[in-house]
Amino acid sequence: MSKLILSLNGTQVGEYPLDKDRITIGRRPEQDIHIDNLAISGEHAAIVNIYNYHFIEDMGSTNGTIVNDKEIKKQVLNHNDIIQLGKYELKYINPKAAQTNDLEKTVVIRPNTVDGENKPEEGIAFTGVDEEKTTAAPAWLEMHSGPTKGKRLNLTMASTTIGRQGSQLAVITRQTEGYYISSGGGKTKPIVNGQPVDTMLLLQNGDTLNLDTIQMTFKIKV
Repeated sequence: MSKLILSLNGTQVGEYPLDKDRITIGRRPEQDIHIDNLAISGEHAAIVNIYNYHFIEDMGSTNGTIVNDKEIKKQVLNHNDIIQLGKYELKYINPKAAQTNDLEKTVVIRPNTVDGENKPEEGIAFTGVDEEKTTAAPAWLEMHSGPTKGKRLNLTMASTTIGRQGSQLAVITRQTEGYYISSGGGKTKPIVNGQPVDTMLLLQNGDTLNLDTIQMTFKIKV
């Protein structure tokens, strides 16, 4: 089972199995991983399990969440990643987790270049977990608004994360029955056919998806 090992100044002080869909970390006593230190916010971060992939999300903490020396808002965890919270470290243990070189990133909207400066425009980044590319019926997303209008994203990966860190994220995962969508975190939930996605939803051909200000349609070859 995957787990987190908590250390302070190189000494292990706790071990926590990731046996729930959501594990909270913070200074408040009711947090799943309670760290009683003033550098830690009441609810500092959370670990979310989505189809056997663990994502860490900073919950608006005062001092931030660091993974492998880089401050993050939300990202997938790899085996042996080090999460830094103040002077504490949490080591993520999961030999079955995807490694960095297993992640294929495709940014469908690239920044505009103006006067030598990068000016990011509104768009959605797609990250696919290339652990087992599906050979089942191909599916794709057709983009209908924003700068991605007219583009098509083929869902060839076992799991595809859609969205922008710190805003809104959705995860589309290929299962035996078809393609499921679930919330990957963020301020609001993805919308399918006008309804927010609370847990997992099996997508149907022609379903309309809304993520941030982008509208798209799910298509599958029938």
